[in-house]
Amino acid sequence: MADYLARHGPFPDGMSVEVARRDGSGWEPVVVMERPDTDEWTVEYDVGTPAWRDHSDLRPRR
Repeated sequence: MADYLARHGPFPDGMSVEVARRDGSGWEPVVVMERPDTDEWTVEYDVGTPAWRDHSDLRPRR
């Protein structure tokens, strides 16, 4: 998976995506701010709070 992610940018900066809630209760909208590493994205919640998440926590916004 790391090789694929290194060659592709599935979540470009500024993209609206959904992030899995840590408690497993569903998904919530965020915006991708940057990609600091191959399998790490900095996202920002609607309230302005940043978080670092990997590809398994993100999906395109529905």
